[in-house]
Formats: sequence, C-alpha cells, structure tokens
Amino acid sequence: MAANAVLALMPMLDYQQSRAQVFPSEESLRWFVRARRSELLDAGALLMVAGRKVISPEEFDAVVLDVGRRTAARSQR
Repeated sequence: MAANAVLALMPMLDYQQSRAQVFPSEESLRWFVRARRSELLDAGALLMVAGRKVISPEEFDAVVLDVGRRTAARSQR
C-alpha cells in the first residue's frame, strides 16, 4: 500500500460522517460492514490497524457503488 493510501485511512465513524447521505447513522455503516464483510476485505476496503477497524475510503466507496449497482439491477427484474 502506498504511503498516501495509508494517510487516507479513516476510522469508521469519520467515514460514516463524511458519507452521511449514504450511511445516515453509525449503525447503518456497521450493518453494511457486517453484511458485506467478505467483499470489503477482498477489496482492501476494511482493515485492522492497531486493533481498530479502519476504512480505506477509495476502496470502500468502490464496493458501495458496486453493491448499489447490483442491487439496482436486481430490482429491475
């Protein structure tokens, strides 16, 4: 991971607050993380650093968009 990517890591609460239009509460973000944990881990979007969950925002955003696209496509059927 590049140094600038490490600097971009965010605590979960900071991520939620910066994406409140998508995750209006801390619990909504926690639910998404529980429901999509394997996808987030595979994408490098969710990490454990010093015993805390942190988010890599660019990768997390990409998972959110991908999940949203797939969900929208299924609802069109």
